[in-house]
Amino acid sequence: MSDGPKTSLPRKLLGLTLRLGLAAACLVYVFWDLDLRRALDTLAAFQAAPLLLSLLLGLALFLFQGLRFRSITGARATLFQATLACVLGNGLNNIFPARLGELGKALYLKRHADIQVRECLGFIFWERFADLNLILALAVLASLVSGKDFVWLPLALALGGVWVAVAVLLLLPPARRLLPRLIPIRSLRAVAEDMLGHFVEISTPAFLARLVLLSALVWASQMVSFAYNANGVMGLGVNLGAILAVLVASSLSFLIPSSPGGLGLYEAAMVFSFSWFGVDREAALILALLLRLTQNLPSILVTVLLLGREQLGPKALHSALQSFRGNAAKDDPA
Repeated sequence: MSDGPKTSLPRKLLGLTLRLGLAAACLVYVFWDLDLRRALDTLAAFQAAPLLLSLLLGLALFLFQGLRFRSITGARATLFQATLACVLGNGLNNIFPARLGELGKALYLKRHADIQVRECLGFIFWERFADLNLILALAVLASLVSGKDFVWLPLALALGGVWVAVAVLLLLPPARRLLPRLIPIRSLRAVAEDMLGHFVEISTPAFLARLVLLSALVWASQMVSFAYNANGVMGLGVNLGAILAVLVASSLSFLIPSSPGGLGLYEAAMVFSFSWFGVDREAALILALLLRLTQNLPSILVTVLLLGREQLGPKALHSALQSFRGNAAKDDPA
């Protein structure tokens, strides 16, 4: 037991170095041969009214996410609580290097909606899994519409494997009993048993149907917001194929563990994918910054304002996680 921290420290340092190195390399790519004057001219051409509408669209995205998450919880959280949980989750992921947003969302709903952490984590799994499936669908659509050979097969294979695993767990009770036994740590085994029972309980056909419909609404709103910022605010004049391809590429960048909010990777994905359609790197970078400003900055500000009151700092979140693991066998694990 005592060797755990000693052996894990070099691994943590290596992981941190790799993540920061990846982010730094992406930023070098983004700013390499960048025409700063042209980028500043693009910024200066912005008008107030389109920017305001862009901000309103960004805020509307959180409302759609909250609507979906409220439905996922079975309306046990109010629309306000579900929306604020999504805002806090996004804000935490943009502030801290580890992906603490999911845990922060679960902890907020535990405190304010009396939804146990194990249940919230199951809800969040379906939320994220639905997003991945919608990204895959958009990737296939982008390939068909744009004529570009978008690399979607690896994602399809990965999601197919997850779907097979989910089907096995839902349809074969022996597999549900076997899985927790494969976990060597007793506290984590109890966590797995607890979460697995809730996972099977909520995974009904009606639940999955609502999830698909509301996830489609979330991503349709994402596409509308992206298209408006690219063409309405920036005036890039890109077609549907380009919008789909760049939206998919930039969304996939968030799946790679790196810096807070995918800083560097998101911008690099935007610059690289827009280059397929003849958009210069200056315009692509400014669009990436615009989307961060209108879609991420509001959630960061709200999170900073509520961080102390809601006790959602890294220490509090890690403490809550340890408490959850230590009390997994109880009725209220968090």
